[in-house]
Amino acid sequence: MALKASMNNDNDATIIPKVGDVVLLQKTIACVMYIGPAHWNDNINELYVGLELPEPIPNGHNGFYDNTLYFKCKPKQGIILPMTTIIKIISPQELLTKLTSFKTKLNQLNDENEKIKQQINK
Repeated sequence: MALKASMNNDNDATIIPKVGDVVLLQKTIACVMYIGPAHWNDNINELYVGLELPEPIPNGHNGFYDNTLYFKCKPKQGIILPMTTIIKIISPQELLTKLTSFKTKLNQLNDENEKIKQQINK
C-alpha cells in the first residue's frame, strides 16, 4: 500500500512509492530507482524520485547526474523528477492484466494479418 506525505498543506498530498515500484507519469511509465533529496535543491524536505525509463531520452542519464551518483541504470534512460510528478503506482497485478490484454490483442491482429495475406496470395 502506498504511503502519502503531506507536502504543503492537507490538500496537497503526494504518493510516495518504494524503490522498485513501477509508476505512471504523464507520458510514460518508469521504475523507481531512487527516492530522496536532490543536491541542487536546498530544501532537504522536498523529495525527488530517480527513475529508469523504458527507452532512452535525449537528456536522459545513467543515474549519475551533475557529478552525483543517485542510482544506476542504462545510458540515457535515467531521469530525476520531483515526487509530485508521479500520477500513480502501478501494481504488479495491473501490469500483468495490461500485458495479457495487449498480448491477446496482438495475437488477434496477427491472425487477421495472416488471413489478409492468404486472401492476397489466392
